[in-house]
Amino acid sequence: MRILIVGVNLSDYLAKCHEAFRTGLRTMFGARCFGRGYPNFDPTLRRYPEIVRHCFPDGTEPDLILTDWDIPPGNKEATLPYDGIGDTPGLKAMVFGDYWQVTENFQEAFIKFIEPRVDLLLCYFPQAGSYFSGTSIASRFHTMFSSFDPTIFNDHHQTQQYDVGFLAAGSQSPDPFYPERHRIHQKLQAMSGLRYFSAPHPGWQRRQEHPLVGIGFSRAINSCRMFVTTGSHRRHLHAKYVEALASHTVLLADAPESAERFGLRDGHNYIQCNEHDIVDKVHYYLDRPELCNAIADAGYQLAISRHTCFHRAAELLDIVARARRQRQRYPSWPPAEPLRLHLGCGQDYWPGYINIDSDPASKADIVCDMREVSRYFAAQSVQEIAVIPALNYLRLWEAQQLFCDFARILRPAGRLIIETVDVEKAAEKVTLSAGNRFDDYLEGIRNFHAFGLDTIQRRESYLPNHMSWSRDHLTKELNVAGFKIVHIMEPQVHVPPPGVLRWRDMRVEAIR
Repeated sequence: MRILIVGVNLSDYLAKCHEAFRTGLRTMFGARCFGRGYPNFDPTLRRYPEIVRHCFPDGTEPDLILTDWDIPPGNKEATLPYDGIGDTPGLKAMVFGDYWQVTENFQEAFIKFIEPRVDLLLCYFPQAGSYFSGTSIASRFHTMFSSFDPTIFNDHHQTQQYDVGFLAAGSQSPDPFYPERHRIHQKLQAMSGLRYFSAPHPGWQRRQEHPLVGIGFSRAINSCRMFVTTGSHRRHLHAKYVEALASHTVLLADAPESAERFGLRDGHNYIQCNEHDIVDKVHYYLDRPELCNAIADAGYQLAISRHTCFHRAAELLDIVARARRQRQRYPSWPPAEPLRLHLGCGQDYWPGYINIDSDPASKADIVCDMREVSRYFAAQSVQEIAVIPALNYLRLWEAQQLFCDFARILRPAGRLIIETVDVEKAAEKVTLSAGNRFDDYLEGIRNFHAFGLDTIQRRESYLPNHMSWSRDHLTKELNVAGFKIVHIMEPQVHVPPPGVLRWRDMRVEAIR
């Protein structure tokens, strides 16, 4: 993939995650960079087409332009560093970091700015897309958590001369964006006998040589048995989370939004804490050094195996491939009405539907968790939604919220189709088969857990069911959510294989 990065070189910037992502793209795809601080920068060029010709003198064209953007001081709008981006080929993308500057000041103007210029918004924080739920640019948001350059953040094998480290904005002095940090700092500072390391924030000016920036920051983290950070009042999973893990220490942190999606597991690869229990947690884990070592090892493996800048580059490749498919199928987004959604599509692509799945390897037009689907579509904009057969993977309260979301985005008289296991049929299959037909019994019992027989034979991990449904219960929940007409029938898609007499599934069609 040919990539052109347009923006200022950020290698000497305090926050290393920005240039880390570009490093991954340069290493994996040979991405070419244009901007102040990069080789071959020409300050006389003023338009994107000129920059493309300058960076691709052989006449080839980039598949993707990843461009900087800016909000001039005092302005209520965004700008690009150059003109003419619409006259360039390929997809255009921006990294969308501090989204609150937009959502608190000029959200509508931002939508108008993005619509004709940018195809992909790569967001460090999953919260960003929720502010644009149901807008014309909702499908352009893609969560891409902060990553790290392993040549900077890694296990530097420092002597652990500190028990706890806390190096962050808002720790030494109060900060309204991180109100919890100073209170945590004060409690740690007051702990008797604790080898505690904290220091003033180095400031946001570019300081390549500061001892607590870059590799120096990683070495400082690495010298602490445990390292603290928090996600602010917005519960952000910011760069310090992954940088601490990558520096091979025990991460002590509050639970950010999307912790599970990122891979954080309390007590396994990090320790969840807050300003109220931080002292107790520190005492508990310092008294258990072997447990601390195991958690630090697991956190380090999480970072190295899933969150380097090279993993993010590979994720971008998938995002671009999906965007191309979406552009081919729907040249103008959103697609022509009536909109029909196929949730949990997997490899079963339905023509005429917008196919949605959380698995990047699926044939989906939009890759997202179906619990987030309502943010892509405006109220009363969808004619039909099919969920086959993914409902059982949701917890009860998640399904209840999803039904309400469906009712909001469906048109009046819009149709919801669900095919899922009927718990009464599955129980009957188990009861009638027990003791005389083991294969039939196992076929029934597995529907409470969602494992496949081939999965068991291969001893593979599987995603278990979180909820089972009866016809009466599902009807009741749909009625509460606003579906007034509910029909129960035999499945039409998830049908029994040949020779199976008692099938466990049901089909529900509900009208808003």
